[in-house]
Amino acid sequence: MERGREGENYQLPITNYQLPITNYQLPITNYQL
Repeated sequence: MERGREGENYQLPITNYQLPITNYQLPITNYQL
């Protein structure tokens, strides 16, 4: 069960990586304009 809790901790940082990805999409829209 302890390992299962560690798995949840790994999912949290994954969401943090998705946030900067959206920041890269923003400048891309500026180039299309």
